[in-house]
Amino acid sequence: MNFLHILFAVFVFVIPPAMGAEVGGTLDVTFTAESTLHRFEGHANGIPYVARSPADRDQWSAEIVLPVESLTTENRLRDHNMRAMFDVENYPRIVAALRDVRPDGDSRQAGKLDAIEFQLTIDGVTRHVRAAISDWHRAGGEVRFDASFTVSLHEFGLVPPSVLFVKVADTVAVVVHVRGVDR
Repeated sequence: MNFLHILFAVFVFVIPPAMGAEVGGTLDVTFTAESTLHRFEGHANGIPYVARSPADRDQWSAEIVLPVESLTTENRLRDHNMRAMFDVENYPRIVAALRDVRPDGDSRQAGKLDAIEFQLTIDGVTRHVRAAISDWHRAGGEVRFDASFTVSLHEFGLVPPSVLFVKVADTVAVVVHVRGVDR
């Protein structure tokens, strides 16, 4: 259904805002999908993450794991169909992996970081994703920002759920709200 999975994330994109060895926090994922009848939303909240930087502090890496069971549309039948689509028994997690991300500190501070790229794995299929960054706020050792991207279910080998004449569309819009604190 709204395979917001992606989370995963989206999950997704936990660019550590502060220069240091480690930044940790949580992220909330919301997703929006269309069906034959209407648009609907879903979410997963409080997904933990840790982003790490080697000694040079110029590169950041993180792996964000989103349990598929944490995704909900607040509709039991729709959630059941979504989990069936994801084959949750064999693929219980959606994973977003950021490797060697080099944010430009000056752009970040000014709220001008445009995008972040990461690898998204859903049902054992990995694709490259580019997320737009917005609403960057940094104060002291805390940071908040949103990362938005679109996922095609077919690109991950998923067949959008359908019930009778109601069918979920292939594309799902995902927004990840990231909160982090220097550790």
